[in-house]
Amino acid sequence: MRLFFLFFFLCVSFSVKSNQLYFQNNEFPSVIIDQLKIIEINTILNNKIEEYSIDPSVKKIIIKNLISKENLDYLIKIYPNVVFLKVSELDNSIEKLNNLIMLLSSFDNVKYLDLSDNILFGGRGLVAITPFLKKIQYLNLSNSSKYDSIEPLMIKKLAKGTPILEFLDISNNVLGDDCGRIIYKFKNIEYLSVSNTNITEKSLRRWVRFLKNLKYLDLSKNHITRFDLEKLDLTKIIELDLSDTPIKDSLKRLGDEDSSLLSLKAHSSDLTDDDLSLLYKKFPRLKVLDLSNNFITPNGYNVIFSFLESGTSNIEELKISPSFNDHDKSMTEKLKSFKRNGRLKKLEFYKKEFLNEDYELVK
Repeated sequence: MRLFFLFFFLCVSFSVKSNQLYFQNNEFPSVIIDQLKIIEINTILNNKIEEYSIDPSVKKIIIKNLISKENLDYLIKIYPNVVFLKVSELDNSIEKLNNLIMLLSSFDNVKYLDLSDNILFGGRGLVAITPFLKKIQYLNLSNSSKYDSIEPLMIKKLAKGTPILEFLDISNNVLGDDCGRIIYKFKNIEYLSVSNTNITEKSLRRWVRFLKNLKYLDLSKNHITRFDLEKLDLTKIIELDLSDTPIKDSLKRLGDEDSSLLSLKAHSSDLTDDDLSLLYKKFPRLKVLDLSNNFITPNGYNVIFSFLESGTSNIEELKISPSFNDHDKSMTEKLKSFKRNGRLKKLEFYKKEFLNEDYELVK
């Protein structure tokens, strides 16, 4: 069977904007590669590829299941210029682990590796592939320890084996504070997601200030009972997710440094009216703001309105959780007017969890 019957091509174009917020939703960063051809390869374990022709234009391959070693060998010959590799449906079988190592050792140009949603860390997986990650700049390991916790030694070896790593998503894994203390060893990291990894503020204080190149940081859904924003270098960080992380009164302790923050997700962050007043003063460049599941008083709404009406607001997207009382109904109508007159590009009313109420979504 000819190769073109086994594979299909999907061309994807990306546009680059100078201040674009990228790495959202775990997508491949469009600011690095403008155009990619995506090949989706299903399991073809018993098929033999009879003929092949080299296609140097292919940059990204998504493998849904590691195919046989024989067909992997053909794949490596056919697509010599792959830079992005995504492999799914991995398990801890020796065969699949060896095939993954074969891919990593053979594709010399791979810089972006997505191994999310796999069973990778059980015993030998991460340690086995680390020697082949020296050229990797983007590494997604989200949701890869479904049955086993990640040991500190694994994180330490990974940091040592990825000297030029800039993007690391290790969210939805069982890390805890022992691993958290070692994260500072990823010295070149610009994007880091440790969402839902069981870390606490105890380890966070030890490593977060040492990551001097951080631009994107996701700390959401952890066991952090209180977090001081002054621990972060907000002159460099562009995107910050502190959902479910109490930051009440933390803004008061921030200095007057020129903040670069463009996106702040503060869902369930225990914000007060005073925090809202300081929010716009401390982060004047904000474009995306998530205030959902915070209790906002009438004074808090007035703070939001004053900023949106000031002419100095850069807010384009706002997410908020109103209640059903008469005052909040009038406030939400006023917010909708900002959407209608173009001051807001996107307005979203989020269900307030502690009231169990639903509001419409305004796109």
